[in-house]
Amino acid sequence: MVTEEFKQLRLATFRSIRPGEIVYFLPEGEAAAPGLPEALADNKYNYTVRIISSPHKAFNHKAIIKEICLMVPERVQMRIAPIPPRFASKTTKAISYLFSESDDIFDPREERVVMMDLKRYSESSGEIMYSAVEFMGDEDDFGEIYDEPDEEIWASSKSFIDSDKDPDISIEHALEDEHKEFLRRITELSQQYAVRFHRVPPFAMIEQAVRGRLSLSADQLSPLVVTDDFRIRLPEFNDIEIKMPPLVRIVYLLFLIHPEGIRLKDIADHHQTLLRLYSLVKGLKEFNDVSVRHISDLTDLSDPSSLNQKISRSRWCIDQHVKHHGMTDRYYINGDRGEIYRIDIPSEMIRLPKSLIDLRDTAI
Repeated sequence: MVTEEFKQLRLATFRSIRPGEIVYFLPEGEAAAPGLPEALADNKYNYTVRIISSPHKAFNHKAIIKEICLMVPERVQMRIAPIPPRFASKTTKAISYLFSESDDIFDPREERVVMMDLKRYSESSGEIMYSAVEFMGDEDDFGEIYDEPDEEIWASSKSFIDSDKDPDISIEHALEDEHKEFLRRITELSQQYAVRFHRVPPFAMIEQAVRGRLSLSADQLSPLVVTDDFRIRLPEFNDIEIKMPPLVRIVYLLFLIHPEGIRLKDIADHHQTLLRLYSLVKGLKEFNDVSVRHISDLTDLSDPSSLNQKISRSRWCIDQHVKHHGMTDRYYINGDRGEIYRIDIPSEMIRLPKSLIDLRDTAI
């Protein structure tokens, strides 16, 4: 039975662990096993090692890190790996587990404590065998240990690809690669900051560093602005631009000029408007065979896959730039099957250039 006194002790101990360090707990009076400090120091982000006396037997011989979350830095998000003394020189799997989610610094998870379950020692291989499953423990395992919350996994653009002739594919892959590299650099800098100063980087500093590229937090919706050259920006979300491939963007623009919404089964009624949007975005003076074919694919009611893919991709593009959950879906093209699909922001918050206003006024 987990007592209230133990819960308070556990929480205080967790809060004493600083970002950027691995803390290993020893029973009072016990010395660290030979090679253990060096093994712990050999970790992904060069976290510093602190070996201290355990405040309770439940902490004995456990290595703990505080997971970094830029979104909510004060939350208790701990990762724990038991390392018994006789395994002190064989810590590779334990350390790998501790840092298995260290790149996910933008995920605003609930408070949680997750721990490896040491299963058995393989005498033949000489390696520690760990369970990869997070589990519910008893008092000796820190009492109530929370499972991972259900999360919607960001879809890779490859999930939406059904044809090697899709002109948006290479552009979307370039956007995805650029986004991943940008997040990797932010993560490395944030981890280095934590190692040096043992605290999460000031949020204002991160927001400034990513200005125009990423939005991490917001108290309310931002207006959506379409520029004269048809870029999509959210000025109050760190002034970011939502980059979309051309065909995805014209579908999104169609729903912006129709804030009342559109039934997908009626998409063919908007064929001419889509053609005009295509020529505006691509800078064409007149329609050509390529533009007609692409728009015909979008409005083909016998095969709605092209339109569905563009809607899915627009959501993916938004997710790449807007990181505060609960706000992103307001900018999605959303709707129930057979019903009206729309972008769920007030029409007065949609700011369009004159060319799109004129097109809206002449559209059906």
